[in-house]
Amino acid sequence: MTTPQSTKADRESIVWACVAGIAIIAVAGLLVAVRDTIGNTNVALILVVFVVAAAVVGGRLAGVTAAVIAAVGFNFFHTEPYLTLRVKEGEDIVTVVLLIVVGLAVGELALLSQRRRTEVVLQAEGAHRIERALAVLAGETGVEKTWAVVQTGLADELGAADSHFVPEAASADTPLLTRSGRVVPTLSSWTGRAFELPAALAIPVVAGRGVLGHIAVEPTPGRGVTLDERRVAVALADVLAVALERSGRVGALS
Repeated sequence: MTTPQSTKADRESIVWACVAGIAIIAVAGLLVAVRDTIGNTNVALILVVFVVAAAVVGGRLAGVTAAVIAAVGFNFFHTEPYLTLRVKEGEDIVTVVLLIVVGLAVGELALLSQRRRTEVVLQAEGAHRIERALAVLAGETGVEKTWAVVQTGLADELGAADSHFVPEAASADTPLLTRSGRVVPTLSSWTGRAFELPAALAIPVVAGRGVLGHIAVEPTPGRGVTLDERRVAVALADVLAVALERSGRVGALS
């Protein structure tokens, strides 16, 4: 199942693929006027610039699409026999293949870079949520206020459609989110971004005197949750544990 974020990214990549394709066809056609002056090698290099730009801005799909169109455009306009898809010279065949390879390679690199940037942003947001919860805890504003901040953080980090604190250990058949961020016994299916959480999940709330209870989480179906996001959720549960232990009151929270 796709998420709204992945659907939006796919749409943007398709748009960039179309824009790049039109631009490359136009440039390849315009370069016909100077192909005898600058040579096929330089024509190919100019087209590569557009392929790289498409891959960097639009990701894998845009890069691959641009590479294929650049290869076809180069073949059609700049290899003999002209205005056909046949290739006469072996050197031109190599150029056509390299255009496609460049698009594939840069597209993958752009995708990896985009994922890394996303991870950095998510880590920063997670750190901010923990800082906010700790600030509320330090202000001694009460368990309810701390729980409200923790609950909001769980909704953001885990995509929790609902969560509530239960002052008892979770049942044996409920999957647990461990301190390492692992889900026991297992995670669910891969979404393309990360693994889904099980349909129900328990986060143990543990303080110095032992298990105070657990946070019962109802994840949003189809939403992948990274290891870093799961670790932030555990840290938020720890903040709640401190608030509960300090208050000396352990009751249900919803």
